[in-house]
Amino acid sequence: MKRSRINYRKWGTVQRTTMVAIMVFTMLVTMFVPDIAIAADADITPPNTSEHYPAGGDTDVPVDTNIVVHVLDAGDGVDQSTIAMTVEGLAVTPDITGSPADYTLTYDPPDFANEQVVNVTVDASDLAGIPMAQDVYSFTTEPAPDMTPPYIYGRTPDSGAIDVPVDTDITFAVRDDNSGVDQSSIVMTVVGSIVTPIISGSTADTIVLYNPSSDFSDGQVVDVTVDASDIAGNPMVQDVYSFTIVAAPADTTQPTTSEHDPISGATDVPVDTNIVVHVLDAGDGVDQSTIVMTVEGLAVTPDITGSPADYTLTYDPPSDFTNGQVVDVYRGCLRSGRHRQSHDSGCLFLYYCGCCYPSRC
Repeated sequence: MKRSRINYRKWGTVQRTTMVAIMVFTMLVTMFVPDIAIAADADITPPNTSEHYPAGGDTDVPVDTNIVVHVLDAGDGVDQSTIAMTVEGLAVTPDITGSPADYTLTYDPPDFANEQVVNVTVDASDLAGIPMAQDVYSFTTEPAPDMTPPYIYGRTPDSGAIDVPVDTDITFAVRDDNSGVDQSSIVMTVVGSIVTPIISGSTADTIVLYNPSSDFSDGQVVDVTVDASDIAGNPMVQDVYSFTIVAAPADTTQPTTSEHDPISGATDVPVDTNIVVHVLDAGDGVDQSTIVMTVEGLAVTPDITGSPADYTLTYDPPSDFTNGQVVDVYRGCLRSGRHRQSHDSGCLFLYYCGCCYPSRC
């Protein structure tokens, strides 16, 4: 068998051609495949903001606050040159620190006004050129500091009052129009001694009531002092005032009765009548425990309503009177202070069905 002879010259040419083709193919893959991969992972997400200080909607923010906000991008990163910030409509230049993945903007403005609504905007794009939606937010600064102390009004008795009863209470109000009254700071003295009043009401309008353990003396000048501060710590100037006690004249007037029903001497009164009478006293008032009522010589127990100035006695007899009966009613031992009322008595005639008259009974 005849062997073929290999043409090494031709074979070398084939090898060189194949190697060149492989090199070209490799070069093409190297050039284009990375671009395809990059295109598949292109940055399409815009930057965003976070960690605002003050936060949007915050209130009571100090007037000397800085404004801080983070601008972030999880893709190519934030293009720092595109960052723009406005405060109250004016472009400002914040300090920018950090990296394209997370820039921190810090702006130190001049002090704001009290209770000012501060509007802030932030704009930025990432390195791929994608802009974020404008970040718009606002916050409100703190009110002006409270520099005004509380004050007193509504004194009873009033400063300089005279003819004040010996058994008077002392009351007044402490008001503060800003932070409110610090109720624990209220200190009251009466005739030089610290007392413990009853405190009620709100911190805006605090009511103070002192009920002395004993009556004052006739002609006594009662000195009162009041100290208080508000919640912000502003103390009021001590309130100092006085009033004069005058004892009421002694009650020398006895009680009286009025509005008798039936009236004394009445005739033609129904046999089933109730007996009603008012007992009055214009001085200290009627002592209810001393009221005594008799009907036909027998002590009875009327219903008693009203007040010491005017008690109403109502007696409903347990059984009807008889036709033509003369009914004697007696009210006595009515005291006002030490004063006894003179006996109040009267008589009245009764009839039934209009068939019986006093002159015929």
